[in-house]
Amino acid sequence: MTRFNHAVSVAFTVISSDKEGNDFTPAMLKEALLNRIRDMDNSPKGNEWLDAVGAPFDTVEEEEQTPKRFKFEARVFCEFEIVANSEEEAVSLLESATMETGNLGCLANGDPIVAKLTEIEDAGRGNWSAVAIDGEVI
Repeated sequence: MTRFNHAVSVAFTVISSDKEGNDFTPAMLKEALLNRIRDMDNSPKGNEWLDAVGAPFDTVEEEEQTPKRFKFEARVFCEFEIVANSEEEAVSLLESATMETGNLGCLANGDPIVAKLTEIEDAGRGNWSAVAIDGEVI
C-alpha cells in the first residue's frame, strides 16, 4: 500500500516582550504550543484539529519498508529438566532428542525471541551428568 508523508503546520500564539519575537526561548515556544494543543483537545467543535492544520504544504511518497530478518549466532547456556526414572535414562533421552526451536523470551515490543536449536552439548564437563535431582543440587 502506498503511504505518503505530509508536512503540515499548526499556528499558535506566543506572548513575549519583544515586538519582533526575538526573545523567544524554547521553553516559551513549548509552553505556547502545549497550550494550543490543550485548547484544540478541549474544543467543543470536535474538528478543531482539522481546522487548525488545514491542507499539507508538502507531500512526499514514503518508500515502502519491508522488515528484514536478522540472524544472530550465539552460544546459550541454560539448564533444563528431563523427567526420567534414572540419570542414565535421562541422558539417553537427551542424547536422542530432536533439535527444534525454543522460545528464549521476548523483545521489549512483545515479539518472541525464537531460537533454532542446531546443536546441544554438555556444558564443558566432558559428558552429561545431572546437576540436581528433584530440585536438589547434587
